[in-house]
Amino acid sequence: MAPLLPVRVLQHHVVFTDRYVTITIFVIATIEVRMRQVVEKASREKPLQHMRTMLGRRQPPVFITSSIVLLLLAEKPAHGYALFKEMCDMGVYDDEVDPSAVYPTLKALEDEDFVTAELIDESSGPPRKIFRITKDGRRALSDFVEGHLRIMASDIEYFHNRYDAIQEKRPGRGA
Repeated sequence: MAPLLPVRVLQHHVVFTDRYVTITIFVIATIEVRMRQVVEKASREKPLQHMRTMLGRRQPPVFITSSIVLLLLAEKPAHGYALFKEMCDMGVYDDEVDPSAVYPTLKALEDEDFVTAELIDESSGPPRKIFRITKDGRRALSDFVEGHLRIMASDIEYFHNRYDAIQEKRPGRGA
């Protein structure tokens, strides 16, 4: 048997193993690091992709997409396809989802008087429906952010703090 070699330090413990296992662990560790980098990059590039993935869907339900559409329209008016592309870039929709998927959300928001649509004749191509957020839409977005998201963020931070405290008390973690 080959001599035992230190592989890596796991907190305060050193793991020893033979050369074959060392190489295997190195490969696994390298893959883990790469996967973390890919996930972190995806999180930066498509910040809402995890939410969609967590729900197990290629596209989230309308009640989720409606707040995202209101947020985007609060930033600037846009036509449906531009909203869809922005939402794809954010990770809201899977790349294989049909662009028409945004229109049920826009219709629902229009029915609630949260957005208005205006047909704009652009010099190139057919006229486009440009959507704008209304005062009621801004109020609904504000209610959602202040009444739900900020509270949820606070709840998540509380949960993280409790979890981190448990992790710090685990044996081998300095406590």
